[in-house]
Amino acid sequence: FLPYFMKTTEAIPHLRLIFMMFVVNTASTYFLLGGFSGAGICLLAIVQAVVMFFYEQKKKTPHLMVIVTFILLYITCSIIYYKSFIDIFSATAAVCYAMSIAQKNPTVSRLWYVFNPLFWLVYSLFTRAYANVIMYVCIFISTVIALIRVDGIFRKKQEPKDSEPNT
Repeated sequence: FLPYFMKTTEAIPHLRLIFMMFVVNTASTYFLLGGFSGAGICLLAIVQAVVMFFYEQKKKTPHLMVIVTFILLYITCSIIYYKSFIDIFSATAAVCYAMSIAQKNPTVSRLWYVFNPLFWLVYSLFTRAYANVIMYVCIFISTVIALIRVDGIFRKKQEPKDSEPNT
């Protein structure tokens, strides 16, 4: 439901705090199930959310180097904890997250973010984190609904009607 409420960028900092609480739970689930790559990436996502929160509080845009640093940290974390090909999905999800969180425009953020739950969904299935599977299905559906209702992404553009001449 969070992507639907992100109609403006003003709500994003407060939603990031709620997001961090959910990610702590997700990280602990992956950790307990042996998905160390996913757990590490979730913890890095919390750090990135905190960094972005401070940028937003100061009404500043993060430097490109900050985003690139987090993307490299996600990839490094995935390499360190790499056990099988499935760890690539957690790294890809993290890169989608890093790109979405860096956007000022909520529509562009949602377009990047729509792929995040799909990659986490696959990762969660392979790590047998079934509660996370349900959560990521809900997040994906919510994001798609937001893209349709708030952003009008899949709506057909209506052609303007020709006005009839006044006689």
